[in-house]
Amino acid sequence: MINFRYLSITWAILVVSTTSFVSLQAKSSFSDLLSDEGMLNKGVEALLTSYAFPKDRLEKQKQGDRSGIRTNGLVIYHKGKIVYQHYYEAFTPDTPHLSWSVSKSFTNALFGVAEHLDLINRQQKVSELAPGLVANSKGKDITIAQLLSMSSGIDWKEGYELNPFDSDVINMLYTLGHKDMGLYTAKLDFKTVPNTRFKYSSGETNLLMRILKSHLGEERYEKLVWDDFLGKL
Repeated sequence: MINFRYLSITWAILVVSTTSFVSLQAKSSFSDLLSDEGMLNKGVEALLTSYAFPKDRLEKQKQGDRSGIRTNGLVIYHKGKIVYQHYYEAFTPDTPHLSWSVSKSFTNALFGVAEHLDLINRQQKVSELAPGLVANSKGKDITIAQLLSMSSGIDWKEGYELNPFDSDVINMLYTLGHKDMGLYTAKLDFKTVPNTRFKYSSGETNLLMRILKSHLGEERYEKLVWDDFLGKL
């Protein structure tokens, strides 16, 4: 199964506090921040680098301090050209990197591509696309759309450090469900009626990918991910 948690760090998103860029507010457009050569101008580059890659990070890391900004790679792509890129320590554009929940956005986009190609329909029931996957009878009518919007009603516990012994995400990633994360999620009970409540769930994203692979088969699934989606980015 394609695991979007291991995408290259070339794909990066940075959300920056506007207070860090007060001096840039007078600029009318992003193009005004570029040099004559089309790259990010040196002043802006230095400001961005100092913010995203603080010089004291390595020393803090050696002391076990994980506070502050900890960017591993940042790329800015503007009008068909990379205008800025910087990496932390030994990281490079080719370093495999956990994308964690950024992969949820890739998953939802992939389902949009699949629907555009008439491979699935978001209103279809999971029981139609992957018969037998959702063993709980309460889940027989949940739809792809409900999983995409995290409103399936599955009784999912997303907690991490506060209660690791009662965490579905810990169980899925590292213990009971690590061999088949989608199946682990599919076997959970339901807490609410589908489409009545949003509940953030890493399990539902893994279940979606499991359904897609089960429905399409290995060969078409791989083609969808690499040829129809990622290869066109």
